[in-house]
Amino acid sequence: MTSRTAPGDAAPAGPRDAAPGPGRTRAPDGAPAAGTGRSALRALLAAQGVGALGLAAGGTAGSLIAEDIFGSTAYSALPLGLLVLGAAVSAPLLTALMRRRGRTAGLAVGYALATAGAALVVLAATLTDPATLLVGSVLLGIGNNAVMLGRYVAADLAPAGHSARAMSAALTAVTAGAVGGPALLGPAGTAARSLGLPAAAGLYLLAAIAFPAAAALTLRLQLRFRHTAGAQGTAVFTASDDPQPRGSGTGDRPKADDSAAGHRLTGRRLTGGAALALIVLGVSNLTMVTAMGVAPARLHAYHWSLDMVGLLVAGHVVLMFGPSALSGWLCDRAGPRRTALLGGLVQLLALPLIAPAGTGGSLAAVPGLLLLGLGWNLQLVSGSALVIRTAGPAHRHRAEGLGESAMGAGAVVGTLGMAGPLLAAGGLPLLCLALGAFTLLASIPLLREYH
Repeated sequence: MTSRTAPGDAAPAGPRDAAPGPGRTRAPDGAPAAGTGRSALRALLAAQGVGALGLAAGGTAGSLIAEDIFGSTAYSALPLGLLVLGAAVSAPLLTALMRRRGRTAGLAVGYALATAGAALVVLAATLTDPATLLVGSVLLGIGNNAVMLGRYVAADLAPAGHSARAMSAALTAVTAGAVGGPALLGPAGTAARSLGLPAAAGLYLLAAIAFPAAAALTLRLQLRFRHTAGAQGTAVFTASDDPQPRGSGTGDRPKADDSAAGHRLTGRRLTGGAALALIVLGVSNLTMVTAMGVAPARLHAYHWSLDMVGLLVAGHVVLMFGPSALSGWLCDRAGPRRTALLGGLVQLLALPLIAPAGTGGSLAAVPGLLLLGLGWNLQLVSGSALVIRTAGPAHRHRAEGLGESAMGAGAVVGTLGMAGPLLAAGGLPLLCLALGAFTLLASIPLLREYH
């Protein structure tokens, strides 16, 4: 597997373009056959959508179960915080498994552990057991990684110069589950009560079904490629089911400014463009998750109905994933740095609109939260493209794991570290000011032009 860049940005072929690495057999055209790639992408997108449906439980029903178990709203954010923490800690471990056993095996293990997590949360809701709830929430974080890492598998299936657009397709598939899951809170609660369980456990029952289905679709993806490889007499995927280096074209070769001289993740060093990718992913997630963790509750406290708040959150989620096709197109045409810079600008425009939430200026929070989702999407797609472009082939999995950990760490710092003290000191305006400062600082390196 190699880094990708837009057409016209190629550098002369290096030694690593000459032949496949150990244990690899290159397909005749250097890439999966068109029909196979489309079929595999459809299976992957189905797994993404179903897996995202399972993830909706942690973000929607976790706070309700925590309130029931702990008897206080002070702990309502704990399940989501632990889910994010589990995602941050497990990302390097999951990508290490992918490096050794293959992408599909890693994704399937992530979905399997998330299934166990959903079952534990259902048990915790039944027994009102805090410890079981906490362990289950952490395991669900591994499922979050499985869903989000699927975008890199989509990039592997893409033709040269189209990796960002392929990732955007995977993220668009997540939209269906991310938006549809919360809408099933009522029906799932009815089903749970019919089984003698708390209503809030309904979405976790749904997750316990969705995650195994996503794992089955993922394993089907692996079998599809093995069948194709056997029929053609060539390996479309490597021994670890990763697509082969594409040496037949220039589109997948690194840009000159992303060469090993200071811009790649090599060995244990993290410099230049690789560090920038982690900054983009981490700070964008810090800003989005922290603001979204606070603003809806402030709006509800200012007499917004739950239906109105839920509708606004649904719109925010749609813009978190829905514009992925546009973001991918911008990345492939304008480059990931410029796209990331645009995303940072959109988030900077959103924060002043969100700051008055819970006061007389609450209506301004509507466009603010929508813009926040759009800015996050632009930076997620562009940051992921930077990961692909700047990570050396031998360290790609590690770079992807670090990217997911950066996103998780940003969310943890914002929700568990910044939000409480800043809200107590100056309310939401002070918190938005601090988030804006982080976003602005992270945007400064993006202004540097390519050499």
